[in-house]
Amino acid sequence: MILDIPFPYLAMVVYPIIIILTLWGLAIGTNKPARIINWVALAGMLFNGYIISQEVLYIHAYCLLCLICAAIIVTIFGITWTMRK
Repeated sequence: MILDIPFPYLAMVVYPIIIILTLWGLAIGTNKPARIINWVALAGMLFNGYIISQEVLYIHAYCLLCLICAAIIVTIFGITWTMRK
């Protein structure tokens, strides 16, 4: 929990933001939202890195959903990184 907000609720906010920015970029025919998405994905990668490090170092158990979210956000970051201009 961060500020009494459960982690899954954060994902329920971040992924719709990414989708809305993507649709906005497609609607106006530009890749300008890719920069914003790239920063959001970077923050997501850092957050997921923290969560996974806690799993590895202290909990000694792995959350499959956390690993899937990490893979998704890394993919989004990689795609938007190539689109930045």
